[in-house]
Amino acid sequence: FRSSWDVFQVVVLCYLACATPYRVAFDAPAYGPAFWWEFFVDFYFIADVFLNFVTGYWEELETTSVLVSEPWPIAMNYLRTWFPIDAVACAPVDLVTRALEGTLKCSFEPDGCSAAEKYDANVDANALKLFKLLRLVRSSKVFTAMLSRTQLNPSIVRIAQLFAGLFMAFHWIGCLWWFISVTEGSET
Repeated sequence: FRSSWDVFQVVVLCYLACATPYRVAFDAPAYGPAFWWEFFVDFYFIADVFLNFVTGYWEELETTSVLVSEPWPIAMNYLRTWFPIDAVACAPVDLVTRALEGTLKCSFEPDGCSAAEKYDANVDANALKLFKLLRLVRSSKVFTAMLSRTQLNPSIVRIAQLFAGLFMAFHWIGCLWWFISVTEGSET
């Protein structure tokens, strides 16, 4: 189960790595099916936090490794390691922002919200949405776990990681350039 969960997590992390900077830089909120998908993604990662409280881990000893499967040590290990990052990354910033703006109900509709349906709540939490990208910090752990279970050529894996990293960096830089141009253009 955990292997399938991790494979799906990689797919979702790739989506987040592309969609989140785009949504922030272009101020393009998701509506309709896209909002339903992102709503599902948020709850998927919240479920992942709970799953991590019951998923065993390997503890390195002097001469061997031992699988820790007792609930209390698992929970304490998770609280000391990845939980702080996961907790911040799983904060439903988009849902709270839309609730404060009064646009949560119409976000589920395919056409989104009209100007008449929006309240002027002065909520600009676009930058807080970037906290979702903290989930990418864990991606190295997920990739390592997946690679240990497969028989892929390490050279091919490194090349794929290089291209994925370059693609992500170029995408983020492009979104940042657009955001800067819009921000600078509105002030002059």
